[in-house]
Amino acid sequence: MKRPLLIAITAGLFLTSCINPRAIVSVDKVLPATSAEQVVVFEHADSLPVKCDTVGRLRLKDSGFTLPSRGTYPYVVSYAKKKAAECGANALNIDEHKLPKMGTTTHQVWATMLLLPNAQESTFTAWAQQESNLNRDAAMVGRVLEDLSHDFRPHHAVKVSTGPAWIYSDIYTSTGVQKNTFAMDLMAEYEYTWKSGLGVGATFSHAWGFVGDDRLKLTYAGPSFVCAYREAHHWGAEVAIGMGYARYSDGYRSSNGFGLLTKLGAEYLFTRHWGIGAEMNLITTTFRKPDEVVLPKNSSFGFNRLDLLIGLRAYF
Repeated sequence: MKRPLLIAITAGLFLTSCINPRAIVSVDKVLPATSAEQVVVFEHADSLPVKCDTVGRLRLKDSGFTLPSRGTYPYVVSYAKKKAAECGANALNIDEHKLPKMGTTTHQVWATMLLLPNAQESTFTAWAQQESNLNRDAAMVGRVLEDLSHDFRPHHAVKVSTGPAWIYSDIYTSTGVQKNTFAMDLMAEYEYTWKSGLGVGATFSHAWGFVGDDRLKLTYAGPSFVCAYREAHHWGAEVAIGMGYARYSDGYRSSNGFGLLTKLGAEYLFTRHWGIGAEMNLITTTFRKPDEVVLPKNSSFGFNRLDLLIGLRAYF
């Protein structure tokens, strides 16, 4: 088998296992596999047949990458039946069921896998009870998922990013003009967004590079207006504009000024509270012209820079 095909198959199997709930199985006895359609499900409050043997125990929980549609209670029960059938059981007793906790949409289930001498005798009673319970839980889960999809992320966010910055405007000095200067930028942000995706934020940015032998420092701090798209669970994107205070220094002089910020960003959340993001920022700053610098006619003294940043995201 060619290596690319082997890698693709391996990746496919890995992704398939991750998007399903994680199954933890302990088996007391080894039996031939049965069919999942033959597995009868009993809730913990149901009465079990007197004659039944324990095959093992089963727990289903969030794998960390479980798809929301595969974390619902009906799907989790269906997946538990499949696992029970693989172990040779023909019945499953749900010992404990926990609703999704903060940071996940997956139901947790603890169950005992059973072997009934004649599963058909209890099938009609069990299926009637099961159908009633699943319909009840499906309605409840639908309401929970709807609430989560509209407000999955908390409103507050703290973001810390770093990356290269390109100062693409000409830098005028007393000795000449320098073009295309590269620097490093460190940015910290706070944002508050409502369910609508609109929000406000505050940004602090500090970039540093070199102009000849002198170290150039550019600082920006100010509020911003945010417009964000929040996909139901993991992905997000946003644009923001802001204005605020700016400062620069080049080793022997410094000045305070005014800055404008435009931002385009995207992010992926691993959990409800933690993720990673990337953003592209355009920061334009204007300062009072130093007396010794000569500018072209109708030009202002300042810096235009483009940042490409990546960093951590924390929601609370």
